[in-house]
Amino acid sequence: MADGAVEEKKTGAPLPRLAGKPRRRTARLIFLVIFLLAAAAAGYYAWQYFGSYESTDDAQIDGHINSISARISGQVSEVLVDDQQVVKKGDVLVKIDPRDYAVAVAKSQADLAEAQATLESSRTDVPITSTNTDSTLQTARSLRADVGAGLTAARRQLGAAQARLETANAQVHEAEANYKKASDDVTRYRQLVAKDEISQQIYDQAAQTAAAAKATIDARTASVNEARQNVDVAQAAILQAEAKIEQAEASIRAAMTAPQQIAVSQARARSSAAS
Repeated sequence: MADGAVEEKKTGAPLPRLAGKPRRRTARLIFLVIFLLAAAAAGYYAWQYFGSYESTDDAQIDGHINSISARISGQVSEVLVDDQQVVKKGDVLVKIDPRDYAVAVAKSQADLAEAQATLESSRTDVPITSTNTDSTLQTARSLRADVGAGLTAARRQLGAAQARLETANAQVHEAEANYKKASDDVTRYRQLVAKDEISQQIYDQAAQTAAAAKATIDARTASVNEARQNVDVAQAAILQAEAKIEQAEASIRAAMTAPQQIAVSQARARSSAAS
């Protein structure tokens, strides 16, 4: 029994237990290999992922920036690409709203039609404008001659008024001198009549003479004021005549340059119609 038991321990029971250990080791080895491969793959992808990010505050990168600008300006109505999308030459990136340009085209067409109408109108109005220009020129020249004659007459009137003013001033000075002499006589005769050296009649005549001299001064002073007013009127007439002469000369210049203005207007109309 003892020998059988020992033999069973040596050869019988331990054999199944010795056969199971290599299998578990192999499974563990395979699991370890798979785990290491998975860890290596995860580490590689993690290195690739985190390698694209910079964690330092003192980093520099190299890159290329290509600016894109449209040939025309306008409102973008549609964007056909996304950010960071790779595009090829000739790809449409955005669409610009064409309505503003349609309005601009319509306005240009309207301006062209207006310029063409203006050109036709200027061609039609050339004979009428030429006739009107000749008539205006003749009228302006006639007016210039009339106003020139009026200016000459106004200057003559001014000269006469100034002469009358000088005469009136001289007459006032004469009347003042006569009045002073008459006043002095009245003062002297008053003393003499008080002494009974002259008669009262002589004194009264002297007083009347002084009063007449005073009235003469007043009348001639009024003449001076009237003469001054006549001078002012004559000067105003001269200024008015000079202003009319300037207007007439401006009308003459405008009438003489009218053909040139017509030619310039036609050239501009043709240029606008051509553009």
